Amino acid sequence: MEDEHYCGMSFRGDEKKSIFGIFDGYGGIGAARETRRTLPNIIQKLIEQGLDSKEILEKGFSEVDEGMNKEEFMDIGCTCTLIYIWEEDNKVYIRSGNVGDSTCFVKKMNKGKPEIITLSQDHKVTSACEQKRMKEAGITLVEGQKRINGVGVARTLANHFVKNLNIGMIGTPYISPAIVLESGDEIILCSDGIWDVITPEKAFEMMENTQVSEAPKVIMEESMKITECRDNVTVIVVKIL
Repeated sequence: MEDEHYCGMSFRGDEKKSIFGIFDGYGGIGAARETRRTLPNIIQKLIEQGLDSKEILEKGFSEVDEGMNKEEFMDIGCTCTLIYIWEEDNKVYIRSGNVGDSTCFVKKMNKGKPEIITLSQDHKVTSACEQKRMKEAGITLVEGQKRINGVGVARTLANHFVKNLNIGMIGTPYISPAIVLESGDEIILCSDGIWDVITPEKAFEMMENTQVSEAPKVIMEESMKITECRDNVTVIVVKIL
């Protein structure tokens, strides 16, 4: 098991702020565990400095990544998807930052019909955005290349040995736009093992008539029934009341 997660409802005692994160490690659990240990403290510090949500996520990822630029994390790493929910001027907002492929979706009702919004960006080596980024940076890619030094994602935390080779891996996060949340909106954040076998539409369908506290278990159990699901999985579900 190389996944770690963090659920911070009423983050550090502030009822107007919450953070949730999934950290999917590779090469061992060390980088994922270190991210879970340090990132909440860094986010709290940046909030106290009065930074806006985009700066909080950008600087948070940067500080965690640089903090793991040391020997014990040189050849291991982790994905990181962090969602930040806050209340401001009587509205509730959500913003996401991520490196890697632990994807987050939000379901909103739009004129009575469900609308699913992708809040994160997939950083698999094969994804169009990463292929474009690497080519523009002058990185030579082999046709059909799916990995960088054995790793399937092109953006991670830690693993500075590979980053220093300048062969395409970086730690710069994607930061989503901030969107307004309303009562009844639902959020699902999962490690890639879930999305390899279940669509977001199916995952949200599973939440219907299910208590929020039971929804992660339902989604995980359903994914494990599918023979193609061989990865460890983590599921976080949030519903706006």
